[in-house]
Amino acid sequence: MRERRENRRRSFSLIWLGLLVIVIFCGLFFPEIPNINTYINSNNEHHLLITKVKIAGDAPIKYRYNHPEGVVISQMIKRTDTVHAYVNKDGVIQMHLPSKSATDSHSKINTRYIQVGIGEEDNAPDFAKSMDNAAIYTANLMHKYHLKPDATSYNNRTLYSLNDLVHSKNSANLDDYFGRFGYSSMQFYNLVSQYYYNKAITPPFGLPIFERLIMVLKIFGIIGGIVLIIISIFLPSAFWKRWWQ
Repeated sequence: MRERRENRRRSFSLIWLGLLVIVIFCGLFFPEIPNINTYINSNNEHHLLITKVKIAGDAPIKYRYNHPEGVVISQMIKRTDTVHAYVNKDGVIQMHLPSKSATDSHSKINTRYIQVGIGEEDNAPDFAKSMDNAAIYTANLMHKYHLKPDATSYNNRTLYSLNDLVHSKNSANLDDYFGRFGYSSMQFYNLVSQYYYNKAITPPFGLPIFERLIMVLKIFGIIGGIVLIIISIFLPSAFWKRWWQ
């Protein structure tokens, strides 16, 4: 009886060990990206899908200087028509033409800037894709309206986050959202500039190889954990006795 309990204890120990291996390899190698812009540049596909949605009652907007002065980026938990366009990992949904008013309460922003809302993503690869889409769309807008990306100068700035212009506890903080993925507004502005000036995109050497290696390790780790569990359940007690001795 005592020997049977010992064998059962050892079997359960290996089951827990197998489960631990699976959890470690699923958690340790989750799809985290060391640098979002580097990851974006390592991927060859940069296609942007734009879907236009017709909103009833679109009102023309009179810009202060008869044209947009820049682009304002905001974080959006869900899609609404309070921005000109909503961007996520799947592409751009254009709610209003830039020549029409985005039904937003911030009237000063309405008469000066194109407003682009970025939807929330819950993992790094999807976040990177949404940043890529937003940067391409923003760069295209700037070309269309003869603006140059500028996020630093006082008089000629053309890129803002909503938090730069509206200080409200009710407004979602774009930098807080970016910070979840180790990203920042300045990195996004740099990505916009890259597309605007059509800079060459060169994948960093070794990054795709590293990603494949991580995936292989993850698969082998999970398989190893499953094998440990199966062995601990189905091997006869005699094996455990010889193995532990």
